[in-house]
Amino acid sequence: MIWFIFACTNAPFGYEGFEYLDDQETHVPTVEGLLFPTLLEENDSNNIVVLERDAGAIQEMSQEGLFDSWIVEPIPSQFLNRFMLTENGISLIENPEEFRVNETNITSIFMIDNDLHWTKDHIDGTELHSNSGSVLIEQSIDEIEVINSHLYFINRSSKELFFIDIEESIDLWTAELAFEFTDEPRKMTSYADSLYVTTRSTRWPYGGWVLQLLGSELEWTENRLSNSPPEAEHVVVIQDTVYWSSKQSITSVRVDDGTLSMIAPNTTIGGLLIKDEILWWTDSKGGRVFNIPIEP
Repeated sequence: MIWFIFACTNAPFGYEGFEYLDDQETHVPTVEGLLFPTLLEENDSNNIVVLERDAGAIQEMSQEGLFDSWIVEPIPSQFLNRFMLTENGISLIENPEEFRVNETNITSIFMIDNDLHWTKDHIDGTELHSNSGSVLIEQSIDEIEVINSHLYFINRSSKELFFIDIEESIDLWTAELAFEFTDEPRKMTSYADSLYVTTRSTRWPYGGWVLQLLGSELEWTENRLSNSPPEAEHVVVIQDTVYWSSKQSITSVRVDDGTLSMIAPNTTIGGLLIKDEILWWTDSKGGRVFNIPIEP
């Protein structure tokens, strides 16, 4: 896919076009022939597990290729560390019948200090749960990131970032507005106390943006690292480089100087992960899983 950047007068945000440092060579898949691979995560054996969605299976692999698989039903909607979320609750990826939370209507899972937490939709917002209690937050919660004793979440419909001080017991948690986005925020991650967010824009010719948020708690400033091809989504960071997916590609940008590199064109990303300076991703429509070494 070729990404055309059009010049336009009165471009917002003082935008200036970028040029890619280089185009990467064609990558050889680690595994191919899968039926719509999507989620991927690192497991306790230091390997990668991938959801082969349309086969109803989980595939375990290393850089050398596949070496184990097992059936999973119902199909998971989220992997997180050693856990997975299905319509029946939260269980172990490697033992789907071993439930840690046997409840329905859970919408997402997240960790705080290795303790499992989960969310449920509520008519008045979102319920946050743990084994020690719960609280109702009067906001929709689409993405969660935990940094030390602080929890941040994105409400996509309102284009807002909220902050919760989680040092208190869960029943005392309250959400405060921390930042307002110009465009719809999609995915969020953190690195070295900064937040990194992909956004999608409806303002031609901008497909979206990759943002670095600098600050803490309720005080954040925005650093626009790069504009993005259409449908920016997954984002991962290692030291000074941000990698993100769009509709048909993976791109990287250097935080220090804004240098762009096209990592992988013509690929439909179902999941994106960095493990031991290796970038992993699933190509859902292509039925493939890739890994490549990256420089921090």
